[in-house]
Amino acid sequence: MQTRIVLVGSGHLAHALFLGWQRDGAVHRTIHVLARSTRLFAELWTPEEQTHITFDPDILQTADIVVFTVKPKDMSDALSAMSPYLNRQALVLSPVAGYSLEQIRRRLPHHGLVRFMPNICSAIGASVTLFTPDGLTAAQKTQVESLIAELGPMLEVEESLINPMTALLGSGPAYVYLFMEAVIQAGEQLGVDRELTRLLVGRMIEGSARLAEHEGATPLSQLIRQVVSPGGTTEAMLNVLKKAEWGNTLTGALLEAGERAIELGQYSA
Repeated sequence: MQTRIVLVGSGHLAHALFLGWQRDGAVHRTIHVLARSTRLFAELWTPEEQTHITFDPDILQTADIVVFTVKPKDMSDALSAMSPYLNRQALVLSPVAGYSLEQIRRRLPHHGLVRFMPNICSAIGASVTLFTPDGLTAAQKTQVESLIAELGPMLEVEESLINPMTALLGSGPAYVYLFMEAVIQAGEQLGVDRELTRLLVGRMIEGSARLAEHEGATPLSQLIRQVVSPGGTTEAMLNVLKKAEWGNTLTGALLEAGERAIELGQYSA
């Protein structure tokens, strides 16, 4: 028996989840996308992928799992508009930033709910996803865990951790890509081909992350010192970053993102 999944929304995260759950053919499920507009169709969805897209909310009536991938400001309206079409056995998953399980429960009192926070790396099964279930049976929880595990490493957490981790993990790829772009631009100015730098920087980040995980008991400050030679290139780079108070700036940016995750839930009390 196939699991029937409907993604409500057709933006970047919806597309990443679609790709992640469609990997290797996913013969044991069907996925439909209930779109609200065509704005991102040409940018994100291939003609073949667009065959999974519909504008008919009746598709929700036979869905086993419904995932709301809408903007926080649109979540209340989406729940109100779509709830009449949901069958009472459907599980409802939400990656909507700042929008709490309590807020969803007030509109969907009879459904099993899951709040989860993946990122766009879901597309290749490399997201780090946190999730908090509410009102699930043991069998339903097993089903959800299996589905989320296809997106990458996962961890069940208290809901209070979802908002701060939205800033750290959900937004995380943007921080990495910002760093990569800065390195690539510097490489160009130093005469290195842009595409070559992009490839090698990606491998460098992957290797650095693997070493940090392998040396989990070693403080990151010590790993930094292992790279620094007195009077060398790394020291020159670190001196510039310290003068710019780069660490404080990045920490402040992350804190601002965390506060914003909380504010996003204020669109609806």
